[in-house]
Amino acid sequence: MRPLIHSVLVLLTCSVWISDGLAQSSATATGTIQGVVLENDGKPLAGAEVYALPEENMLKPIRARADDKGKFTISDVPAGTVYLEAAKEDQGHPYSLFSFFIMPGQKEPNQIKVKAGEVTKGALIRMGAKAASLTIMLTDESNRPVPNAAFVFVRPDIPGGYRRGAGEKTTLQVPPVPFHFSVMAPGYETWNSDEIHLKSGESQTVSAVLHKRAEH
Repeated sequence: MRPLIHSVLVLLTCSVWISDGLAQSSATATGTIQGVVLENDGKPLAGAEVYALPEENMLKPIRARADDKGKFTISDVPAGTVYLEAAKEDQGHPYSLFSFFIMPGQKEPNQIKVKAGEVTKGALIRMGAKAASLTIMLTDESNRPVPNAAFVFVRPDIPGGYRRGAGEKTTLQVPPVPFHFSVMAPGYETWNSDEIHLKSGESQTVSAVLHKRAEH
């Protein structure tokens, strides 16, 4: 009987060691990033939202806020390759995960190697030019809301487009570069804008009137 009890105790002890080892491994599988966010002119961007996007799961960014000197610390970042982005919409810097919002002068997302249990220092995020503002008023030919509509924004210097839902009134920040957009909705003809090119800080309102598609 005693040998059996001894064997059970050994197994339990080994299980505890393994569990502790896994817990410690899990606990040290993250690191920390420290850095600064600067405007395009080199001034600190106080209060910027900073995003760390792990390469293995970029849909779950880890966030931090920069202090009044633009400095930030992001803790509990998974070890491995991480991309850094920053935004502050009230200062004309929208989140640029979608390539349509990349601003002139903006650097490619910082690629940082995070090591478990270590602090990666000196990360620099330099913002590009400030955005402009575009307001789109959308109705049908009878001045009624258009259900299930969508915008598609396209700029000639970047392949692909940015698609988002369309409301009766939509205001968004846009890059100060030439672009155009389309409005699409089931049962309606596609509406296309003229080319738009705003400067940083400028604003414009565009009215889009959709016409019902002719039935054959």
